[in-house]
Amino acid sequence: MSSNKIPVPAGLLVSGAIRTAIHHLRLIEQELHNIGMALKADQISAQQAIDLVEEIAPGTLGFLSPLTGLSRPRKSDAGTDSEAAA
Repeated sequence: MSSNKIPVPAGLLVSGAIRTAIHHLRLIEQELHNIGMALKADQISAQQAIDLVEEIAPGTLGFLSPLTGLSRPRKSDAGTDSEAAA
């Protein structure tokens, strides 16, 4: 049996992957917007907002930690403080 597959140019595949990535980023943007609105309406605490953002978009609030003291260290950062102190 012969296959009737039509070859797809690599550029077309990459273009589709980029469109998918853009859609994914828009969904993340909407989730972050929703978290901000919930925080503004006092439906969630600041720490809950930070935790949710870290779950949805890890690392995006990393700059908060030294400024506010609200953010808990990420699991990937665990042990770095003890290593630095040694």
